[in-house]
Amino acid sequence: MAVDPGAAFSLAVRSCQAQSTPAAKPAVDSSTRLPSVTWIQAPSAGLVPNMAQEARGSPRPQTPQDMAWGEQVSRISFRHGVDARLVEAVIHVESRHRASARSPKGALGLMQVMPATGARYGVARAQDLLDPAVNLDVGVRYLRDLLLQFGGQIELALAAYNAGAGHVLRYGLRVPPFPETRDYVDQVMARYDWLCSAAVR
Repeated sequence: MAVDPGAAFSLAVRSCQAQSTPAAKPAVDSSTRLPSVTWIQAPSAGLVPNMAQEARGSPRPQTPQDMAWGEQVSRISFRHGVDARLVEAVIHVESRHRASARSPKGALGLMQVMPATGARYGVARAQDLLDPAVNLDVGVRYLRDLLLQFGGQIELALAAYNAGAGHVLRYGLRVPPFPETRDYVDQVMARYDWLCSAAVR
C-alpha cells in the first residue's frame, strides 16, 4: 500500500477543526507543525465513562515523564503524519499514559500494541514494545495506516485499532456492534473532541 502520511494528518486535523470550531478552517498540509501535546487531564464528569476507578477520581498531576512522552508524541506523530491530539486520545484511553501497561490479551505499553502488530512493523521482541519510543512509533504507524485504509474516517480507524480491520470490513465499513469497541470509539472521540476544543480556547 502506498502510504501518504500527509493525507492521514490532513484528514485528522480537518476533522479536529470541524469539531472544535463553528466554521471550517482551510485544509492543513503535511508541512504544518503539529501542536505540542501535554498530558491534559479531562474533567472526570462523564467524559470517559466506564473506565477504571482511577479515571473516575481526581486527575493526577502532570509528571516530568508525562511531559517527556508528550514531546515524543508530538515528534513521532509529526513524522508519520497523524494529528498528535488523536494519538494522545488513544494513549489516554488505552493505557492512561502508563508505559508499563499490559492487557490480559497481551497488548503492551502506551498505545497497547499487540506483539503481532509490533512484528509487522519490524519489532521482533515483544518486550521492546514497553519502550515508549518504540511503542509510540509502532502505534502511530499502525493508526496512520488504518486512517489511510478507511479513507480518514477516524471512527472506523479507531474501531479497527480496537477490534481489527477485518471486523470493520465484515460489518460493511461500520463500527462493529461489540460493546467494548463502541465504548472504546466513544471514549477516544470524546477525549479527542475535548483536546480539539481545548486547543482553541
